[in-house]
Amino acid sequence: MGVGRFAVVVGLSLGLNTWHLGRNGYGNTYYAAAFRSMSLSWNNFFFGAFDPGGFITVDKPPVFLWAGALSVRVFGYSSWSILCRARLPERPQWRCSG
Repeated sequence: MGVGRFAVVVGLSLGLNTWHLGRNGYGNTYYAAAFRSMSLSWNNFFFGAFDPGGFITVDKPPVFLWAGALSVRVFGYSSWSILCRARLPERPQWRCSG
């Protein structure tokens, strides 16, 4: 019975965290442009290029941006695909005890 309640709470939390997510726009437009550029080519993806030509890089290590760029590559360039990955836990650290 505890697992069912846990699933309900997690589902409710996910629903509330993603409700009207598109109203927030692209969040930080600087990183949104980098996600779009990185989703256009694998060279830009691995080097963290800010512009589509791959000449200017972002001020963070590219690993920091890979999750967002993959989200844009899979789901397309939208506010939902950029912001939803920040709402979902990347490393769930739940500990269930019985």
